[in-house]
Amino acid sequence: DATGEASDVIKAIDWCMQQNVTIISMSLGGGSYESWCDDNSILAQKANEAVLRGFHVVAASGNTGLAHMMTPACASLVTSVGGTEIENGNENVGTYSSMTEVTDILSTGTADLMTLGGTIEQTTGTSVAAATVSAGIALLEELSSLQPEAMQNLIRSTGEEITYEPEGGPSKIYPRINVLRAYNNETNSINL
Repeated sequence: DATGEASDVIKAIDWCMQQNVTIISMSLGGGSYESWCDDNSILAQKANEAVLRGFHVVAASGNTGLAHMMTPACASLVTSVGGTEIENGNENVGTYSSMTEVTDILSTGTADLMTLGGTIEQTTGTSVAAATVSAGIALLEELSSLQPEAMQNLIRSTGEEITYEPEGGPSKIYPRINVLRAYNNETNSINL
């Protein structure tokens, strides 16, 4: 059971800012929020502070499969990430992925990882998706140093459309990150 204190995560965010880490990627969370949680979470407030100071903050939405997110993903300025999975040849929002109206972007939630013993195991979850989005942002940062809001707009506007149809609710379209399309869009805009 992996548990921790919000105060430790806040110290870690402060450390990242002091070290001038460009991208802060978090695959952790607590609480249960149906929308933004800025007024209800000191962790969300610290994550938003980092974004306002120019750091890209990416957070996994959670793996409950329910219509809520955990903090810090529910912070309004953070790039919140849900996960996708392939089912019958179609890419869909993963059944495990916590989703709300304010989820920012999707990415694949499945990865093959090598263990210390040398075997390969498959893992699934929004932690994988958040790491993939963070890696995409890192690649795009090599091309153009966009501020967090501009980067979020870029990856959302160039994403592949995935329709999410929750049980008992209306369908909604979410973007799934497409780094090549974002790269091409940004390359064309700066005329390399």
